[in-house]
Amino acid sequence: MEDLFANDPAMKLRDKKGRFATAERAYADKAIEENKMLRHQVEKFKRAWMAAVDSSTTWQRKYTELLNKVREVAM
Repeated sequence: MEDLFANDPAMKLRDKKGRFATAERAYADKAIEENKMLRHQVEKFKRAWMAAVDSSTTWQRKYTELLNKVREVAM
């Protein structure tokens, strides 16, 4: 069975709550939701990067200490 309103552009314009909306309101709601999602991803990647940097500096410090001990033993 074919949908009578499948090709009607007015039926495709909805806001984030599923209500009918103007083209501008539908576009604005989509932009707002996409912005929220992108901000969330930025925060997620930023926190992952900060954790990696913290881990990297910890291992770098341990490596430097061990390298200094090896140099002392070798001399």
